[in-house]
Amino acid sequence: MAVEHAGLSDRQRAILEEVLKRTKKFADRRNDLIHGVYEVHGNSEELFARVKSPQSKAEKRQRSSKKALEQALSDLQELMGITSALSVEMLDPDGTLMSSIRATWEKQQAEKAKGEPPQNT
Repeated sequence: MAVEHAGLSDRQRAILEEVLKRTKKFADRRNDLIHGVYEVHGNSEELFARVKSPQSKAEKRQRSSKKALEQALSDLQELMGITSALSVEMLDPDGTLMSSIRATWEKQQAEKAKGEPPQNT
């Protein structure tokens, strides 16, 4: 509903749509890893999760190695970063707050380089 009715800018809408898409993908993968029935392949001895999607009649086997779990974690970290970007975009759509914060930080860094005590700004 937010995508359609919240009066979002094109940029905000695009970021929100990406967050929603990645959240669904991550949630599906998480469910596969948690709710799958695990089996070891007879020839390769690789671990697989046997999962059945509610939308599908056929079961599938999804590789569930340490690398797959690490990828899921990496996907979650990336999703959190995009969600943070959306938060900034929603709170500061024109960038004035970020510009003010950046200017204050640069001023403090310049004062620090000169050996002056930082001022409260």
